[in-house]
Amino acid sequence: MATRERVKEKNALTAWGRTVVWVAFVSTAFASRCSPSDGWRQAATKWLEACNRRDAKAWKAVFGADGTYEDPLTKHAVPGAVHEGPFARLWHEAKSWRCEMAGFVRLEDSALLEWRANGQVGEVELEFRGLAVFAVQDDRLVWMRNYFDTRPFLKLLQAERAGRRP
Repeated sequence: MATRERVKEKNALTAWGRTVVWVAFVSTAFASRCSPSDGWRQAATKWLEACNRRDAKAWKAVFGADGTYEDPLTKHAVPGAVHEGPFARLWHEAKSWRCEMAGFVRLEDSALLEWRANGQVGEVELEFRGLAVFAVQDDRLVWMRNYFDTRPFLKLLQAERAGRRP
């Protein structure tokens, strides 16, 4: 097994107080099942675009009427149509913000979106990495479980206590 593959298999994300081991599923077989016109990839792209625009209204619109969202901060499923996203408070304070797709895999009845987000709040540079597992119906998210490392939020809290955050 190549070193690069071993690193991907051992890469861990902190979620719900536990470590979730991310095993890279990306292979030619899975990747070939997705095309740019795939509604699942389009839903993921719309989610990322809303994050990049820092647009909570667009973020909520990606979810279906009964769609739910869950992450380490919500700790349980909440209606996607009312949740503004895990970074909505940061979007208002950030000097810069960029979110991008690092990987996408369409599975049988769900999909995986590996993502990265970078931003600057005050003097603090932030880097989030995450994995969203989701399902789509009629081009909208039915449910999304977003696993990401919450340590950048701790970095902000430490900066705030040191008086370095606006």
